[in-house]
Amino acid sequence: MMADYFDDWVSGLPDKRKFRKTEPSDPDGYEKWKAVNGIDEETEDYDTVGAYESGQNPDEDFHLGSFGKGGKLLKSPEHETVWKTAFTEIFKEYVGVYPEIGDLTREEANEAVEYLIKKKYGDTNPSKLWSYD
Repeated sequence: MMADYFDDWVSGLPDKRKFRKTEPSDPDGYEKWKAVNGIDEETEDYDTVGAYESGQNPDEDFHLGSFGKGGKLLKSPEHETVWKTAFTEIFKEYVGVYPEIGDLTREEANEAVEYLIKKKYGDTNPSKLWSYD
């Protein structure tokens, strides 16, 4: 069975970059930001406050970015799209540009990462094969 490079990438992040829910430094400003941006619910697996604190606004599909201040991951390891974040960061490190994911599945993305690692190192051991800072 193929390794899951995305779980390894997320679990290997330095503590300062790992997911954690934060409290708003300006609760009134945070509530206004949510109202202006049409954010009416928060989930346990995404740090909406972290997005606010880093100055993000939702895109046209109401998506917020994956990283907050200091490169902190705003998605929990359980977030349904955290693998996409890991894939784009790993791909960027190996290829030099961010990929277009489109309809790519997690399995296909995992195979692509394995190919990139094999091509560069001749091995697929994920430990220490990408930088986190």
